This record gives sequence, structure tokens and C-alpha cells, in this order.
Amino acid sequence: MLLYRIKSWWYHSSSTRYIKYLRAKGAQIGDNVSILAPRKSTIDEGRASWLSIGSNTIVSSGCAIMCHDYSWSILRKSHNIIAPTGGGHVHIGDNCFLGINTIILRNVTIGNNVIIGAGSVVSKSIPANSVAAGNPAKVIMTLDEFCDKRKKTILQEAVREAKHLIALNNGKEPEYRQMLRFACLFRSESINESELALLKSTPVLGDNIDAYIDTLKKQSHPFSSFAEFLKYVQTINYSGQKEK
Repeated sequence: MLLYRIKSWWYHSSSTRYIKYLRAKGAQIGDNVSILAPRKSTIDEGRASWLSIGSNTIVSSGCAIMCHDYSWSILRKSHNIIAPTGGGHVHIGDNCFLGINTIILRNVTIGNNVIIGAGSVVSKSIPANSVAAGNPAKVIMTLDEFCDKRKKTILQEAVREAKHLIALNNGKEPEYRQMLRFACLFRSESINESELALLKSTPVLGDNIDAYIDTLKKQSHPFSSFAEFLKYVQTINYSGQKEK
């Protein structure tokens, strides 16, 4: 028992080790998958052969993925009948994101490019290219609609982040590295060596850092430099409106 606990602790100590362990149990898991907190997640290890997770997918902390159902055990004591259920497939596609504390039940397929909102219970299949949330989880928008929403709010969120850092640092403007996640707003095709080194240190779970930087270079940006962005920040008050 002690040896089992030690092995379990070891396998659950990192995403890489846990994924390797699940594959050994029969799960089909693609490349560049991240299970962010293996010790806080519950994945059906006993029915791992029923599970498949596509490449570039992120499983947040506290998620539960179940490929079986033991509720039938109540019936022997209540109705004097044994009526077991078998395993059920759980297919999670490529480039998916499972929000914190998501629960996925058996016989569910989640298509490619799907976002599942935090705390959702996925009891029925979710189509590709969609955003779903709730209990039970339902599609609330398409991925195209989510993309448009993010485009409209990114500048507002970047300004709010900068204002927050300024307040924390007694009026001192944030450094480039502190705003790195919003580099798409003030980054041109020309990236110097120090900036490139910082970008390469950026966590891009479920993604490839070189492809990420390549997209960053090609994406249009409203500011020609970080300094120009900071000047803009000074013109915006905390409510998100331009100063008069």
C-alpha cells in the first residue's frame, strides 16, 4: 500500500509524468497536452482505455473526467437487482480548453477547438468550434463569436492591467516584461534580442512558442511601441474612459 501511494504521488507530481502514466494505462493522448494540476484532478484511471485527448489541449485544475458510472450499485440494495454499466468513451478533441472544475461524464465527445467554461458539467457531446458552459453544459456561442468578443475587449483589459500595476507600484509605470501577455498590442515585426528572449520565456500552454511568436509578428497592432501604449494608458481613467 505504501509503495502504491509513493508511485501515485510520483505519477501525479507533474503533467508530463501523469500523461505518460495515463498512456501506459491505455489512454490515447496527443502531443503538447497540459494537465495543469494532476493532484487536484480526477481522471478515470481504471477506464483509461476509454479516454482520448487530442493535441494542444489544456485541462485546468480540479477537472474530473469519468468513463464509467457506478450509480447502478444503489439498485442492489433498493431493488434487489444487479444491473452494471460498462465503460463509456470520452473523446476530447484537438486545441480544447477545459476550465477549472469542469466535469465530463462518459459517452461524451468534445470536438476540436472547444472552450468549456469553469464549473461546467458536460453530460452531452459538444460540437467543434464552440464555447460551452453550465450545468448541464450547453453551447453559448461559436468560437468565431468568442474571437470577436476578445478582439473588442483586449485593449480595455490591457489598460486595466497596466493601471493595476501602476497602483501597486505607487505610480511607477509597468515594465515591458510585466505586460508581456499583451505584446500583441504593441509589437511590430521587428523584435530585438532581449525582447525575443523574454517572449520565449512566456508560458504558452497547449501551443508552440515559435508559432506563437510568428503569429505575434504578423498580427496587426494598434501601437508602434510599448512606450506609445503607456502614453495611451495615461489618457484613460479607471472606468475605462478617456480623461477629459
